[in-house]
Amino acid sequence: MSLGIKAPLFLSTLFAVVVGITSWTTYRDRVRADRQEATVRLDQVAAEMVDGLEQIRQQLAQDMATAAANRSVQDYLGAAPSRRPTLAPLAVAALRAVGSPRELVGIELRDAAGNSALRLGALEQFMAGAGAVVRDAADSAGLVVGPLQVAHDLAAYPAAIRVTRHGRIIGYVIAWRRLNASPEGARQVSRLVGAGARVLVGNPHDSAWTNLSARANPPPIDVDTATGVLEYQRRVGRVLAVARRVPGLPWAVVVEFPADSVAAPARSGLHQLLVVDLAVWLLGMLGALWLGRRLVGRLGALTASAGAMAGGAPPSGRRRGGDEIKQLTATFDAMAARVRDAIAAAGTSEAQYRKLFESIPLPTYVVDIETMRFLAVNEAAIAHYGYTREEFLAMTARDIRPPDEVPRVEAEVRSLGPVPQPRGTWRHTRKDGTWLEVEVTGHEIEFDGRRAALAVINDVTERNRQQAAVRQSEERYRALIREAPYGIAMSTLSGVFIDANPALVRILGYDTAGDLVGTPVHDVYADPDSRRAVAAELREVGSAHREALQWRRRDGGLVTARLTARVVPGRDDAEPYVEAIIEDVTDRVRLEEQFQQAQRMEAIGRLAGGIAHDFNNLLTVIMTTTELLMSWQPGDPPPTGELDEVYRAARRGADLTRQLLAFGRRQVLAMRPLSVGALVLDMEGMLRRLLGEDVQLRVVASAEPDIVRADQSQLEQVLMNLVVNARDAMPEGGQIVVETGPVELAQGEMAGHPAMAPGAYVRIAVSDTGTGIPPDAMEHLFEPFFTTKPKDKGTGLGLATVYGIVKQLGGYVWPYSEPGQGTTFKIFLPRVDDAAPAAHGEPARREDQRGHQTILVAEDESAIRALLERVLRSRGYDVIAAASGEDALRAVADRRGPIHLLVSDVVMPGMSGPQLAARLAELHPEAVPLFLSGYTDEAVLRLGVAAGRVAFLQKPFTHEEFLVKVRELLENGESTTR
Repeated sequence: MSLGIKAPLFLSTLFAVVVGITSWTTYRDRVRADRQEATVRLDQVAAEMVDGLEQIRQQLAQDMATAAANRSVQDYLGAAPSRRPTLAPLAVAALRAVGSPRELVGIELRDAAGNSALRLGALEQFMAGAGAVVRDAADSAGLVVGPLQVAHDLAAYPAAIRVTRHGRIIGYVIAWRRLNASPEGARQVSRLVGAGARVLVGNPHDSAWTNLSARANPPPIDVDTATGVLEYQRRVGRVLAVARRVPGLPWAVVVEFPADSVAAPARSGLHQLLVVDLAVWLLGMLGALWLGRRLVGRLGALTASAGAMAGGAPPSGRRRGGDEIKQLTATFDAMAARVRDAIAAAGTSEAQYRKLFESIPLPTYVVDIETMRFLAVNEAAIAHYGYTREEFLAMTARDIRPPDEVPRVEAEVRSLGPVPQPRGTWRHTRKDGTWLEVEVTGHEIEFDGRRAALAVINDVTERNRQQAAVRQSEERYRALIREAPYGIAMSTLSGVFIDANPALVRILGYDTAGDLVGTPVHDVYADPDSRRAVAAELREVGSAHREALQWRRRDGGLVTARLTARVVPGRDDAEPYVEAIIEDVTDRVRLEEQFQQAQRMEAIGRLAGGIAHDFNNLLTVIMTTTELLMSWQPGDPPPTGELDEVYRAARRGADLTRQLLAFGRRQVLAMRPLSVGALVLDMEGMLRRLLGEDVQLRVVASAEPDIVRADQSQLEQVLMNLVVNARDAMPEGGQIVVETGPVELAQGEMAGHPAMAPGAYVRIAVSDTGTGIPPDAMEHLFEPFFTTKPKDKGTGLGLATVYGIVKQLGGYVWPYSEPGQGTTFKIFLPRVDDAAPAAHGEPARREDQRGHQTILVAEDESAIRALLERVLRSRGYDVIAAASGEDALRAVADRRGPIHLLVSDVVMPGMSGPQLAARLAELHPEAVPLFLSGYTDEAVLRLGVAAGRVAFLQKPFTHEEFLVKVRELLENGESTTR
């Protein structure tokens, strides 16, 4: 067969094979690229859906926490069931504010036991999951979201949060919210993935699934183990899907897309390409036949031309048949050798340029200007964007940009010129879905014979974020200064205002900040000494604080200001300056003074009324009984009963006086080391007899060291008062628990008690199961003569006495009570570790002993002076009585014998008792002083009575106590305290 026939057949067959392979390769690449694009978009939609659900959960957590912290909700759950109807409107109003009304199906309040207390909305079809979410909420401090529930076409889910008060769970807030997408949300999914895509949300392990508009069949996959892009069969055909678990929620998200839709564009393109290929092949066949006819004629010329290209001389003559082919073959071999040499040289140059391209540290890529496809990317781009090189080369530049920027990007690429120029700031996205802000520099190049764009990327995300954060911080700071309700000023260290906010301008009465700037700071101080003191403190310490300063306004008026100032170091070698916060407390100080004055007057009135009431009762008993005694006639039975009544009334008066002194923390105490646990155990029997049979007493005394320094009788009185109050709070009986033991209190354990210092204490806790104390009475609990008991059932001094005694011992009282829940009083006394408890017991009675010593009595009250003189003379003592210190000195001025004992009132007209003792010591140094007083004012305390340095008797006292003390002093010759 001639070359004119074989050549056309060979060329047409080769052309058909090449066209077929090219068409199939193009179809396969298109399918792979479309599938990759669909995969990326499925991932993006799934990630955005998970982020959206997480944002819904966070917003719901904030709304639910706000509802749980609402005072109306807490009051409703904390109230008794009988009171809840009256509190329901406020609680309902608070609950209606939870979340968007469009998304809310219903809301419910449950008590601490999980029982329904208040319900809004038709929740019957969703109540099945409420119990489980309440149980989970009981163990969680935050929001708990339950599984999705689908009823008809409504998808809803329960969310619960516990409600606490004082660290105790009092109930739960449960909200049912619908999970449906708006039509705009469905259109957004279609735009992101394509028509036919749908998003499913449901519980991973049951059939409760929704497509955000109606109930949906669950996907036939295990969501917990699913990774990457999945393909499975649905009723409508094969689908591609991506599954994600939602963090913090018991749900999963599945995004599905029809698999046939991915390959449809490629198949349509393949059909069109095959038609074009067939037409091209026919045209090629006709061209090959025409070429064959001219091939032989042109073969000689071709051989000559090839020889010239190969560097040889043209042949001298033409040969026929195989000679022509051989000659052409040899000529082409020579030409191929030269082409290989040129290709090798070009390859070396291309490798150098490729190495340079890959070594660029910034992400760099080449894009086809017509198709926007990536033609080349360097390693920096692969590392920065997270795609592999193969993934990049299957993508277009549109895939890394937001959809709204794609038209502008295409126009920008087509407008590139040959000179590299900055192209502005753009938004790109990584493979993981995170957005970047980048600056692009690009220009047009030729790449593999195509018009292409070379782009160099500079990631400025972090830089822009930091700049935005700085701008936002500066704006917040300026707004904070501008809108602050307190005055804020800046001044130089030398004392000149350099800036001020509007609040300070108003406080000082200026029109604008410019009027105040440049004014000396000392001009606003009413007292120059105060300004100098503040300035000195700023120089020495670097800060200063004053609760109340007098500042002068521009109009000359005065304001009381609370000042906090500090020295701020300057930046970049700038001078330091003073920053000050000023609060106008003029009205507050005035109101506090008025309030304190009103409190003092109210307390004085209540105290006077209570004292008058109790002492009138005592005086009535004494006066009436004394009248009966005055009518006694010789021969009548001895009036011992009446005398007993008078004595008991006097003793009750003395007890009332001691309670008043204890309340005022002015009573003289016999301080010694005591074991609190041993004292309580000693009193247990007496307390049981006091309480009666309907009240149970339980004493828990720790065996650990619990030594305090206290007066035994006063500590007993504290326990007695607390136990009696607890008994009265349980009219139908109950239980009282008295606990003692050592404790160590750290700084963080004293929340709500800022005045209490950390350290070692002994705690006494008295708890009852009684009616409790109303909240409005807690703030008046320790006021004198304030009582919650019925009329004529208490004086109101019991807790005031407890407070006074504990404070005098350096301790603290913590009350805690709720109505209907009982009451607990905790007393904390400073613990003594280096002292042993003193032995209990009363001193021996020695009033029957007689004496012969000389005793000087100085007492300005004639009745008491006569009584002391009569008692001492009845025991054989030689008594010198005087009505004042001056009379006493005159009476013993010329006396030769010794004065063994001085008995003197502390406070007397003219010369006081201590002054008399000092003057008497010059005349009779042997005289031992014994001081008497009906109250403990500063003069008595300065004697050293509290420290046990002098002998002292507190009025009133019995003649037995007086004689025992006299005998002790005369026998021991040293001072002791009662």
